[in-house]
Amino acid sequence: MKKIMTTLAMALVATVILAATAYAQPEINFGRVSIAGVPASLRTVGCGTDVNMRIADADGMLAGPPRYGYTVNVNVRNTGAINTAVFVNQILIDGAPAPVTPGSIMVPAGAMVPIKAKIYATAGIHTITIILDSGAAIAEINEGNNRCDFTLSVVP
Repeated sequence: MKKIMTTLAMALVATVILAATAYAQPEINFGRVSIAGVPASLRTVGCGTDVNMRIADADGMLAGPPRYGYTVNVNVRNTGAINTAVFVNQILIDGAPAPVTPGSIMVPAGAMVPIKAKIYATAGIHTITIILDSGAAIAEINEGNNRCDFTLSVVP
């Protein structure tokens, strides 16, 4: 009987240690996501939603077929128990990468770090994709919450 109790106690301790180890890791996910042109045009965005931005609200334009400039802002949140290592994120418009600032980040436990990218879009409908930890450098409990897609409609 004593041997069974000792074995059960050791199994319980091992289970507690494994559970504590699993939760003592970073967990990155999305805080606030928004898109903006001129200051008065800020729109909060939800993953899987549609957002309209007016051409008149763009904060810049590129020639050729006219492409209108907007900034995608993302708060990267770490709800885990420890700090992350340094990692890279991506923001894409119609599958093409936009330069993300800063290029790599580290997020302390319980904190948020902002990133942003300037995108240029023609009038019409576009897919914006945000991928946190695009290089899979951070081991997490839930890797499935590191991607956000939304539709951007640039309208007159």
